[in-house]
Amino acid sequence: MTKKKLNLDHVDTRLLFKDEHATPGDVAFLESYQQWVYSMWNFHDWEAKKKKVFPSIKDDAIMALGLAGESGEVVDCMKKIIRGKRKFLGKDIKEIEGELLLELGDVLYYLTMIANRFNISLKDVIESNVKKLEERAVRANKK
Repeated sequence: MTKKKLNLDHVDTRLLFKDEHATPGDVAFLESYQQWVYSMWNFHDWEAKKKKVFPSIKDDAIMALGLAGESGEVVDCMKKIIRGKRKFLGKDIKEIEGELLLELGDVLYYLTMIANRFNISLKDVIESNVKKLEERAVRANKK
């Protein structure tokens, strides 16, 4: 299987992440993104950041509800795309696909926050998911 790299060439990771050597699609990029998301969580609450008040029950609830809400936004975009009309509420399909891109980013943000909460790296999430899906495919092929 050929490894695919994320196509994020337009993102200047030096502006977003601390690791200026991270390139889109590599592990350092994922790790840098994960650190950046963590730093953004309490971005406006400097006092809480200084005290390292993370995570609280409220944080856990916000992360879980945020993931659920943003997943719902993805589902809503998919519904509009599947409906297949050239225009939906004045928006064409390309516009809705652009919204889908943004909503997937929001899902990734909350997913990353939950991974951070439990000290799980995105690399480990991806690797364990690939392993699980490959094992499932092997079992399905044996039937």
